[in-house]
Amino acid sequence: MDVKNHRKQLAEYLTNKQKQTTVRVPASRKTAVKTYARRLKTATIYDLPNEIILKIFGYLSIGELLSVAQVCHLWHLLSSDNLLWKPLLQSCVPSQVGSQQLGDLKSSNLKSSFMQRCIEMRNKRILKLLKKNNPYTGVIHCKDVENAFKFGGISWQIVMTDTSGNEHCLQHQDISYHLMSVSVRWFSLKMIPANNVKKLSLYSCNPLFHDSKTGKVVSNGPYQRSLLYSMDHKLSSALDKLKPVGTDENLKVFALEDGITIGVWKEGGEIAFIAIAAGLPGLVKKCIMGTASKMYQSPKEKSLACLPESTYGLYGYSCTIQLRTMKQEIWDQQFTNVECPNSDI
Repeated sequence: MDVKNHRKQLAEYLTNKQKQTTVRVPASRKTAVKTYARRLKTATIYDLPNEIILKIFGYLSIGELLSVAQVCHLWHLLSSDNLLWKPLLQSCVPSQVGSQQLGDLKSSNLKSSFMQRCIEMRNKRILKLLKKNNPYTGVIHCKDVENAFKFGGISWQIVMTDTSGNEHCLQHQDISYHLMSVSVRWFSLKMIPANNVKKLSLYSCNPLFHDSKTGKVVSNGPYQRSLLYSMDHKLSSALDKLKPVGTDENLKVFALEDGITIGVWKEGGEIAFIAIAAGLPGLVKKCIMGTASKMYQSPKEKSLACLPESTYGLYGYSCTIQLRTMKQEIWDQQFTNVECPNSDI
């Protein structure tokens, strides 16, 4: 019995001793430990020094640098650092980069200055392709315009803003080049109803960078938008004032200003397609020299002194007539030495 009592007393002693030596952590200390643990779990790239982030950004392409610049104010500043842009832009426009042109890295903004130079070089190369004039129409040859669009990688974009302020962007589905115009179409099964469009804008999308060796557009690179057309009032109010130029059991077609045609489904009122027939004169300059908020305005040409006054009519003129669809030419005819007295105009 003495042995059993001794063991019982020893167990009780050890239990009490363990309770006395247990460290009790204050509640405030526990909260601090949990907060610190949470911070360790939620550490992000923003906790890195700026030098490390710059090192990471050094592995990005030009398009990726422009994308990360939109994340936050810090990334915008870091991604615009001259140390990042100097080697990238030297590879894109080596002929424009020199020790004298770079100047002091601390005082110059290489990002904006070289992007502007890339735009100027792109426009110069594209405009060089527009050399020939059609002998019948007197305007730039349609083949040259097609080559300029393909070389520049120019695409067309329609932006529809709904009544809630949301933008619906759609790239063009097809484009056709004709004797005196270019036809572009947009169509989709997910078009919004015409009465829900409060603003309609048409842009050309022009890639900024071309490969210095091949001259081809840099894939997945940034592009510049040029405004070609804008309707700042509700589309349905404009269509209500117009009579359809064509209709059948399913569709109504309306002709707006500036060569724009819109098809609307009778059932549901959704937009079926949007098309534009843009004239060739000045079209390439409108696409590459405008801005996202302002259309390019060509300088007014001086009238030729040799043109006859309106009182005499037309003499020695040429006339070109073409009948076509959006994609196919049906008939065209050129008439030379057209004469028309003023009384018959």
